[in-house]
Amino acid sequence: MADSKLADLNGGVAQVSGTTADADIMYIEDGGVAKKVAASTLKTYVSASPTLVTPDLGVPSAGDISACTSTNMALVTPDLGVPTAIDITAATGTVTSLTLVTPALGVVASGDISACTGNPLLTLARRSVEAGITADVGSVQGGSPITKDVNQISVCANAGDSITLPTAAAGLMVTIINNGAQACDVFPAASDDCGGGANTAVSLAAAANITYQAFDATTWFAMS
Repeated sequence: MADSKLADLNGGVAQVSGTTADADIMYIEDGGVAKKVAASTLKTYVSASPTLVTPDLGVPSAGDISACTSTNMALVTPDLGVPTAIDITAATGTVTSLTLVTPALGVVASGDISACTGNPLLTLARRSVEAGITADVGSVQGGSPITKDVNQISVCANAGDSITLPTAAAGLMVTIINNGAQACDVFPAASDDCGGGANTAVSLAAAANITYQAFDATTWFAMS
């Protein structure tokens, strides 16, 4: 290509991006003055992989980085700081070392602690209670078996009216309080023994109480 005269730089770029030889000279009008520019110089501005020196890109305020592959991205300005909240409802991983500072767990209202290995501190353990029991009329085994830990008989109209303990199980504890007017017969469940022999009742006097502890599947021990 011979010497060419251009009115602006964009026109020169268009020509350079074609088949212009590096040795060709083009003219660019600068304030009414024609200036020669080598094609090789213009080609540096239409490179497929330009390096920006001046101006520097600086800090972009917005942009799409979804296709970026680098993992080495350091945020300086703005600094993310310490996040105060994060939504982990969709998280699927497992966190093995999580320290909760705020909020603290406080007192957990419910949960499964069957796999815990520590020793929980229990204060004032509450046992199940049934008050106002009427003893079965007559000395009858199994009439109305008691089902609670602490049982209060309010009516025992006849001496020998009865109640029946639940089936023995190792570790089970039952307390019976007789506030009735007469002595009450306390039967074990079928085939069990509560101190008088298998299937045999033990008398509990009026205004008395007794606590039974089972140490196996058939035998109760009177603790008081």
